[in-house]
Amino acid sequence: MTKDYIGLTNDISEYSRELRKLTPEAMVAFSSLAGAATKEGTLSAKT
Repeated sequence: MTKDYIGLTNDISEYSRELRKLTPEAMVAFSSLAGAATKEGTLSAKT
């Protein structure tokens, strides 16, 4: 497994940009889901 975390983060960002171009509605929905899941009190910190 790679330990080049900066490179890995850059790759993920690049792939995310491509997904936003190809499937904007799905990415908006995913972003909304992630935002709802990370709101204070939605999930415990242990989850």
